[in-house]
Order: sequence, then C-alpha cells, then structure tokens
Amino acid sequence: MLVGQPYVTNPDTGGTFVRTTTIPVTWTVPSPVDTGTFRVYVRNPNGTETLLTTQNAVAAQTDYTYNWTITQPVGTGYNILIWYRNAAGSYLYFDSSDVPFDIGPPPGQPTVTNPNTATSFAQGVVVPVQWDAPSPVSSGTFQVYLKKAGGSLTLLTTQAAVAGQTPYTYNWTVAHPVATGYDILVWYRNAVGSWLYSDLSDAPFAITAGSQ
Repeated sequence: MLVGQPYVTNPDTGGTFVRTTTIPVTWTVPSPVDTGTFRVYVRNPNGTETLLTTQNAVAAQTDYTYNWTITQPVGTGYNILIWYRNAAGSYLYFDSSDVPFDIGPPPGQPTVTNPNTATSFAQGVVVPVQWDAPSPVSSGTFQVYLKKAGGSLTLLTTQAAVAGQTPYTYNWTVAHPVATGYDILVWYRNAVGSWLYSDLSDAPFAITAGSQ
C-alpha cells in the first residue's frame, strides 16, 4: 500500500460545471498519513496546471475536501490533479479525474455574435448588434458599448434581461467618427447593479464615411 496515495473522488465522472460557482473537490487516501501535503491542481485541455490549494495531511484522516470557486475559462477537457508530497518535499504519488469535465458559462454571460468579424460600416447605416446568453436570465440588464481603439467607451443602449430569452438585438445607427479599431462590448449587470460578465467582438471593425 502506498501511504499518501490520493484518489480523486469528485469531480471524477465528467459533466459540466458552471463558471463562478463553487464545487467540492474531494479525494481520499487508503490509510491516514500524518506528514506531508496534498497539492490540488486543475489541468486545462492543453495540459497546463494551475495550483488551486495546498492542504496539510492530517493524522487519522482519509477523506479531504477543498471548495473550489471556478474562475477558469469556459472550455472542455479539464481534469483535477492531486499530488502527495512527503515531509521532505518530494512529489511521490498522484491521481487525476477518471473522466474529463467541462466548464460552462454562467447565466447572463453575453457572447457578441454581430459584429464579430473584421469588416467596416459606413456612417448612417443601421447595424444589428447581436449577442447571446448561454441560458436565460430574468433580471439584470445588458449594457452595450462601442469601444474605440484607444479604449474609451460610448454607451449605445441598455436592455433589460428577458425571462426565457437568450438572443438579443439592438439596431445601432452608425453615427460615430471615421476610424479603425472599433469593437462592440456587452456587459451583463445583475439586479443589484454588479458588473458580472462581459464579451467583446472577436475582431475589430472600421467606420467609414457615409455616402454624400
């Protein structure tokens, strides 16, 4: 028997966990160990490991828990990895989730869908600014901004979240200076006014002079 050998018990069966929520990361050892530490990592799909916590081994204890608040990017193929280090600091034994899991977006997380490519719009045209939420939210607001290349923001509209609705549209009449490097930025604010989640156009666009 390998004293200190950890076994991940949660998350261990796949599934999707919502970003910003807290889940219990749990592991067990076959027999208690009273020295050394357990180091808990989350490993992304590319193999990069991020240390979440270090817990001391506890005499007579076989089950351990760490409450992980998920801040990693939305994606698939994550794993929990737990190492046991002895008192001398040597990494001896490890275990990882049996099945990879996904991190999903939180409710209200906007995703800009238009404009979302490198393009240009002439002054005076009407552009449908569009965004999606991954699941409906029934409270809060979406704040839609035009972001200039230098970083300054112009509020275009505020739309209330609508229960049962995931796609949103705002018809923007382009009346801003001719320039390149514009983006659309959409923020979600909850019912108490906290700025929670945002998304930006994937590629900047240009505004050109309108026809005379």
